[in-house]
Amino acid sequence: MKILPTILLVLLAIVLPDTINAQEDKLLALQTEYQSARQKIEAAAVAEYSNSLSVAGAQLKQKGDLDNYLVLKTEQERLVVEKTVDAGTTNPNSLVASSAKKVIEARNGKIAVLLKQYIGQLDTILKQLMVADKIEDAKAVKAEKDKCNAELAVLASESPQPQAKPEVKKLDEKWISKDATYTVSSLVRNFPPLPSLLTCEGKLYGEGKDLCAFTTSEGDKDAHIIIDLGSLKTITKVYIENRNLNSGIASRAKTLTMWLSETQTFDMDKPIWKATEGQAEWTIPLQKPTKARFIRLGLRESNIFHLKQVKIFGQ
Repeated sequence: MKILPTILLVLLAIVLPDTINAQEDKLLALQTEYQSARQKIEAAAVAEYSNSLSVAGAQLKQKGDLDNYLVLKTEQERLVVEKTVDAGTTNPNSLVASSAKKVIEARNGKIAVLLKQYIGQLDTILKQLMVADKIEDAKAVKAEKDKCNAELAVLASESPQPQAKPEVKKLDEKWISKDATYTVSSLVRNFPPLPSLLTCEGKLYGEGKDLCAFTTSEGDKDAHIIIDLGSLKTITKVYIENRNLNSGIASRAKTLTMWLSETQTFDMDKPIWKATEGQAEWTIPLQKPTKARFIRLGLRESNIFHLKQVKIFGQ
């Protein structure tokens, strides 16, 4: 982008604090600096594009993809002659077009920064001309500045716009398991499962803080419970309270795992959550709201299983 020759001619007659020659030198230096910087950006883009084509071509060679390889070779030959990336975006080959677009996006970003700097410098000269009441000369500089602003606007319109994140509507989270029921994989005499696991009130087994609502038998190699919410619900969070950690046996739940399902059949290879150690409690927010009716909580190893309470939240 060159300053119109008339601009330089009329500015020779400007009477400013600087001498006429000094002002002319300043403008020429500004123009030369801008053109040099822009050429470097263009050359770097061509080099980057050429390298991306070479890398892609090497991969196509290994795959034995002759058709696409020949397209890339043709594009590389065009690039050597024309030394411009822009034509690559119209190539019918998607690999070539996508490579060119990535390079152009980066190049345009750098040109936009350079243009802003150049416009700022032109604006400084424009103000000096206005102060000196050189209106006609100021008009010429303003025309150049407007051209640069127009190019900047085009670059901005061609740049990819950030994708707006879809609005995620927050669910009205409620405790939805208080009226649920559950079954246990094995029973111990005199220790039937208590409803207090889900109601979180009433009788519990144990003394002091060492409490639980159910326990499985010692020989149960697949100890678990299945909670039935009664109908399909949207689950957002699960809270689990273990048998008291200070009892020394809370670590039995170190492999505690959770599965969700709309039916009583669970995909055992796809748990929704796994514990890494025996804790006093776990609060488990789901990565995304999940529809389910049945919740399976169980161990990934052979051990006795017992919990104090479980709360399931959602809608």
